[in-house]
Amino acid sequence: MIFIKKNLISTIFFLLLISSVLYTVYTYIYVENYSVKVKTFCDPLLNKCFVLENYTYKRVYINASLIDKCNNNDTCLEDTCKENPGKCSFEYCDNSILPEGEECFYNDN
Repeated sequence: MIFIKKNLISTIFFLLLISSVLYTVYTYIYVENYSVKVKTFCDPLLNKCFVLENYTYKRVYINASLIDKCNNNDTCLEDTCKENPGKCSFEYCDNSILPEGEECFYNDN
């Protein structure tokens, strides 16, 4: 009787482990249900931008299922985010999130 209980517990544990791995693979590989952080061009005349080595950028957090459409095209990222507001967000420069060695740049007129 004890052997059957140990075997049953081991089987249940193994099935839970396998189902967890399969769900993770399904979520990240097939559905691509996670966000990707992308740096894209930012116009300092319109927004408060990050600056790194004379390149102004903003961060875009976009769902991985949408990123393949754009192929590093900044205009496409903007349009895709406008079409899918729940799956995309922009992050502009703020001193509280500023990476070391970078600065914020914007037109204060």
